[in-house]
Amino acid sequence: MNGEPSYINLNTTSHFKNVIELSKPENDVIKNIADGLSSREIATKLFISDLTVKKNILSKSYCKNIAQLVKDCFLQGMI
Repeated sequence: MNGEPSYINLNTTSHFKNVIELSKPENDVIKNIADGLSSREIATKLFISDLTVKKNILSKSYCKNIAQLVKDCFLQGMI
């Protein structure tokens, strides 16, 4: 990852509609979610609001929930 943006190919799963680019901070959020941190813990660690953790990436990815987002990122080798 090395600070480079990641891309989720949204055509490989039923939830995604296109290819989206995730910024380094968005990648960090996903990795912390996958590591089991709560939204509040991630927000504190990354100096962002917990609303950003909960909603921003979900709305960008078209996933229904965080579990679905993490699963799709895992299946695509992002985490």
